[in-house]
This record gives sequence, C-alpha cells and structure tokens, in this order.
Amino acid sequence: MLLLFLPFTLLGDKKALTAKKLIKAFIPALAVTLFYAETGVFFARNGIWTFHSESLSGWFFRHLPVEQYLYYFSMSFFCLALYQYRKAKRPHKSIGFSLFLSNLLLGLCVAFLFFAYTKPYTLVLVSMTAFFLLLVEYRTRLRFMGNFYPALLWGLIPFYITQYILSHRPIITYQWDKTMNAGWLKIPFENHFLYFGMFLLGVAVLELLQNYKRP
Repeated sequence: MLLLFLPFTLLGDKKALTAKKLIKAFIPALAVTLFYAETGVFFARNGIWTFHSESLSGWFFRHLPVEQYLYYFSMSFFCLALYQYRKAKRPHKSIGFSLFLSNLLLGLCVAFLFFAYTKPYTLVLVSMTAFFLLLVEYRTRLRFMGNFYPALLWGLIPFYITQYILSHRPIITYQWDKTMNAGWLKIPFENHFLYFGMFLLGVAVLELLQNYKRP
C-alpha cells in the first residue's frame, strides 16, 4: 500500500511534478496492470508461483490475490511518477548511449533465452522485455530511453524492498525448477526483467499518449 502513496510525495516539487502530470500516469499504469496480470495468471495456473493466503486478504480473482493486482498498479504508477519527475529535473536527450545500452540488453536477452528457453518463467519475462525493447527502439519514433534508464535505476530501490518483503514474509513462493534457479535474497533473477518490462511498457504508453496527434 505504501507504494501507492509514494508518487504523491514527489508532488512537493511543483516544478518537476504536478497533479496534472501525475493523473496522466493513471491510464498507462492501468494498461501495465491489465497486461502483466495475464502473465501472473499464467504463472499461477502453472504452479510457477504460489501465494500464501494466510498473509493476504484471501480475496482472489483468476488465481491472483487482489494484492497482486494492486502491486502491479502501484509499482507502475510510482515508476511513471518517478520517470516524469526525473525527466523534468534532469532531461537527457542524447540517444547514443541509451541505444547502445538497449542493444546490450537485447543481446543479454538472447543469451538468456538461448540457455534457459526450457524454463517458462524465464522464457515469458525475458521474451516480453526483448519484444518491448525492439518495438521502442526500432519500430517507433519515440526517443525517451535517455530519460528512462536513469529513472529505472532510481526505481530499483522500492523494487528491491517490495520484492524482499514478498519473498520473506512470505507472500509468494516460486517453483525454482521453472526458473533459471538464480537469484539472491530469494528473489529470482528474472524478476529484474519483470520490473524492466513493466517500467518500459508504462513509459511507452505514457509517451505515446502525450505525443499522440489527433488528425
């Protein structure tokens, strides 16, 4: 629940983030929630992850607890607020380094898929991240990755905190033989791709909406 309120703390700097900008993050965050909820349902149905109802409200919808939907939305909403805040404070328009970094990450995605394509958790999350990266860098005219990567790094702080809580409370348990069986603090390495994909999809939708020109 704390994640849901964190974006409003950024409103203290009116020059960087206004209520109007924050409201614009609602639809992209909702889009991310709806999209990634489908992957969550797939993971739950196939036993890739299991939720401990005794640590939750006990309300489930399509195999996912309502808290998971709230997590998708609140994490996305916060990341989008952070992206807008960081973009306003220190805009970065250079695309050379960001394109190099994106290509490097695409190469890593290919490597992970080559060595772990039999692992469904890895296959789904890594392939989705690679797909989004390809679309953004090579199929759209939007050039926001220079502002995206710095915000991505700052967002790792709440990401690690929430992932640690989810794994140690425990709220969620992973079937490690369906992952790369690599990670730390009981957090699968693939969850970094989950975070990256959610953040990237949200920012892409936000930028598309902001740059959409009606005929």
